[in-house]
Amino acid sequence: SLFACVKATAEVCDRLGLSVGGSGTEVVVIESSEDMTAERLHLGRPAAKKFFLPAEETSAPGGLRRFFERYAAGQLQAHFASEAPTGNLAHIRELRGDEVATFVAGGGSGADTSVSSDAGTPRLPGMLLFWSSRPQPGEDRRETKQLLEAFEALGRTSKVRAMTRLAALDCARNEHPLIVPSLPWVRWFP
Repeated sequence: SLFACVKATAEVCDRLGLSVGGSGTEVVVIESSEDMTAERLHLGRPAAKKFFLPAEETSAPGGLRRFFERYAAGQLQAHFASEAPTGNLAHIRELRGDEVATFVAGGGSGADTSVSSDAGTPRLPGMLLFWSSRPQPGEDRRETKQLLEAFEALGRTSKVRAMTRLAALDCARNEHPLIVPSLPWVRWFP
């Protein structure tokens, strides 16, 4: 399907992580549209596999052809609809959906930006809090609130930051490559 990201299609464009009313043409290939969820929240299953070509590359000579050649060769990175962090968490790193794989692999420094992730620095384990800023029908938000407060308290502790990377992901705003059975959910990455 081809369509323009205009006011009338804004909800679909947002769901796919596309710019509404932007200049230029963005392309998203969805491998199995039946795997798409109505929202970015995809509990109990991975996000539908999508691949993205930004407007700058689409307008470059041969950009669209190269995109589909790389797609056919299996050389593209999966695209996860992601939004910028809210800035509401002061002592732990808020991840975008497209940053989760790097965090899981040991990249990024968590809350303490003075900790280097260079090759000479030992890789620290990570703890990631999956949560949602949009309550589900009938959801009791006390557990989410307690976990966010606990992560903030851990993030204020230099001893904890020296031993592990802490991060949080708002699953209502960000797709990600992992399967999460329910929210909130804490996962350890040794």
